[in-house]
Amino acid sequence: MQNNTRCILRKIGDETCEKDTDCSSAIDNSLCKDGVCTCMSGYFTNSDGSECDLRKIYDETCRDDSDCNDAIANSECLNGTCLCLPGYYVTSGNSTCLKRRVMDECKTPIDCTAAVPFTSCRQGVCQCHFGYYGNNNGTSCKLRVIGDSCEDNQDCYFAVYDSICQSNHCACSQEFDSFERGEYCVLRPLLLRDVCYFPSQCRHIDNRSVCINNKCICETGFFVSDQQDTCLPDPVRIGDLCDSDTKCRTAVDHSICGFGQDRKCMCEITRYPENNGTLCHEMPKRLGDRCAEDANCIDIPNALCGNNTCTCTYKYKDADDGTACIARSRVAIPRVTDLWLGRICNLEDEEPCPNWNITNQRCMSEDGRVNTRCRCVAGFSNVYNEGECQETQTYFIRVNISHELGCPNNRRNREDSERCYIYHPFRYIKQYRNKNTGHFRILKLRSQILGLDGAFNQSGIWERYVSSEVINMTESTSGFQINAIIQIMADYYTVMNGSTVQMHLANHLNRYNGILGTSQLRVAEPYMDNIVIDDFDECEDWQGRQNDCSLMSWCINTYGSFMCSCYFEFEDKSLNPLGRPGRVCVEQTETTTQNTRCSGGSCKTRWEWVGFGLVMLFIVLISFLVYEVFIRKKELREQEDPGYSKLKRGRSRRSRRSRRSRRRSRKSISRHNRDSDGGNSDCAIIIDHDISNKDESPPTYGTDES
Repeated sequence: MQNNTRCILRKIGDETCEKDTDCSSAIDNSLCKDGVCTCMSGYFTNSDGSECDLRKIYDETCRDDSDCNDAIANSECLNGTCLCLPGYYVTSGNSTCLKRRVMDECKTPIDCTAAVPFTSCRQGVCQCHFGYYGNNNGTSCKLRVIGDSCEDNQDCYFAVYDSICQSNHCACSQEFDSFERGEYCVLRPLLLRDVCYFPSQCRHIDNRSVCINNKCICETGFFVSDQQDTCLPDPVRIGDLCDSDTKCRTAVDHSICGFGQDRKCMCEITRYPENNGTLCHEMPKRLGDRCAEDANCIDIPNALCGNNTCTCTYKYKDADDGTACIARSRVAIPRVTDLWLGRICNLEDEEPCPNWNITNQRCMSEDGRVNTRCRCVAGFSNVYNEGECQETQTYFIRVNISHELGCPNNRRNREDSERCYIYHPFRYIKQYRNKNTGHFRILKLRSQILGLDGAFNQSGIWERYVSSEVINMTESTSGFQINAIIQIMADYYTVMNGSTVQMHLANHLNRYNGILGTSQLRVAEPYMDNIVIDDFDECEDWQGRQNDCSLMSWCINTYGSFMCSCYFEFEDKSLNPLGRPGRVCVEQTETTTQNTRCSGGSCKTRWEWVGFGLVMLFIVLISFLVYEVFIRKKELREQEDPGYSKLKRGRSRRSRRSRRSRRRSRKSISRHNRDSDGGNSDCAIIIDHDISNKDESPPTYGTDES
C-alpha cells in the first residue's frame, strides 16, 4: 500500500515486479516480463489472476501457436482456440495430441495423409492406398512387391502390374516372372531366342541357356534346336544333331550337316562312318574292303557287310577279281542208301542169315524200321553191314554238333534257306526225340554212316576202324549231341585207348574245318572239348543187342569188350566155349552146393548182404576189444598187487588165513605189552579187544606165510 503498512500477494497483471522470482514465488508457472507478472507460455491466467493454468486442446485463450504448442506438443492456435495439428488427434483429457496411425479414426483425408504418407480416410479410418500395406505399428505404408501378403488382387495389381493375389501373397500372373526384387513382373520367354530380362529367366526353357543382350541363347558348347526349346550339345561324331556344316566338320572331317528337321551330321556321299562315328571312311570297292553296314557295299552286286568287310550273300561266292559275287550251287541234305543197312532177313526162315554160325551174323530188328536185317552179333562188326563180321573193341562216343549244311528234303518254299548254301546253326526239333520218325532216321544215318564212318575212314586209324552205331541224339547248348558206339578191330596186344581215338578224330576235324566226314555237319569248337570217348559197358541193359551172353550167365565188362561166364549150376554149351564162352548155358542135372546170386545175364554185388556182413564183423570186433581190455586190466592189477588173484580162491581159505593172522597179532601185541608194561595183561586185553571189533586190514598176499 502507499503508506507501506501491508504486503499484498502479487497477481498476474501486477506491474510491480523486477525479476521472475517476484512473480513465480507468488504464482506458479509465471514470470516477470517488462515489469509485469505474466503466465509462462502455454499457460493462461484465471479470472482473478491468482493462478496460471496449463492450456488444453479446445481452450479459447491463445493468441499464437506457441500458446498451444508450448503446452501441448503437436498443437496450434487456430482462431483463438488450441487444436491438434493435422494428422494428430486429441486424447482423453484434451492434454495430448497423438499422431494418427493406419486404422486410426479420421474425418478428412488430411487427417491421414498428414500423419502417414500413402494413406487416405476410407470408411472413417486411415487406410493405406491400394497396392500399399502398413507396417506392424501402422506408422508407414510401404508399396507391395512380389511375395508380400495380400487379401485381393487390387492389393497386388496397384503395386506391381501383371500381378495377382495368390494364396494370400502377391505373385506374377501366368507367363510373367518377378524382376528387380519383385518390383516388376516381366513377360517370361517361351522359346530360345525370345526377349529376356535377367540371366536365370531362360533356365525354365533349358538349364543350359542364358540371357545375354536381352535374348535367350545357349551356353558355349551347345546350340539351339530347330524347335527352339532345347539346347543341344555340339556334335562330336556322325549321327549327332547339328545346326551347321561348320560344327560337323569341326568334329569329323569330310562330314556335313543333313537337311530337313532334326538335322544330323553325316559323311559325304562318297564316304561312310567308322570308329563309332568319329571317322568318315571311303566307300568299299572290292570284296574284303572295310564296311560298317550293308549299304556301304552297294557298289558290289550281291554283297553285304559281314564282320566289317564286304562279303557275298549266302547264295553267292567271290568272283576271281573280287569285284563281284557269282551264284553258288545249291546243296541238298545227303541221302543214305538203304543197302548200307544190311541184308533183309526173315526170322521165320530156317536159316535167316546164311552161314550164321560161321559168319557170326544174326537176324535182328531195329527201332523205327519194319524190316529185320542180318547184323553182326555183339562183339563183332563189319563195314556197312556187308562182308565178314570181325571181332572188335567197342567205345562210347559223344560228339556235339553246332552247324549243318543242306536243303531240307520234301519241303516246299525252302529253296532260299541259308542251309542250302552255307553252314547254319543247327536247329533241334522235337521229331529228333522219337526214334520212329523219318526225321530221326535220316539224321541218324547222316550222323552215323556219312558222319562218324566217313570221318574215321579218313583218319589215322582207318585201317582198324570198322563201323559205328548211333544210339540216340539229344539236344545240347551248341545244337545236338550224337551218342553212339564205335567198333575198332580187336587187337588185344595193342589195345587202343579212348584218348588215342579222340586225338585222331580231332585231327581229322582240324583238316576239314570241323566237318564230320561227308555229313555236312560241323562239330562245335574247340573240338577236343566237344568230343568225349569212354569205354562202353556192354553189360548194361541194351535190350540184348550189345552183348549176347546167356540169361543164365554173368556178363563181365572189360575195356573195349566183355566176357560171358555161365552160372555155377549151368553147363556151357556154346559153339566156341573156349573163344566165346557163356553164350549157351544149360542147367546141369546135379547142381553144386554153392549157390550164386547173379541173374539177368549180369553178375552184380548184393550190397545189402555185404552191409549186413560188415555190421556183424564190426560187432564181433567190438566184443573182442571189450574182452581184451577186461583181461588186460585184470593182468595189470595182478602185476601191481600179486596177492589180488589169490583173494578169489574161496571164502574158506580167506577165513583160515584171517584167523591165523589174528592169532599172530594177539601174540605179538601181548609180547610187546609184557616187555613195555611189566606184564600188564589188562592193556593187552584192551588192545586185543579193540582190534577184534574193527575191520581187519587186508592180509599181505604173496608172502612166504601165505
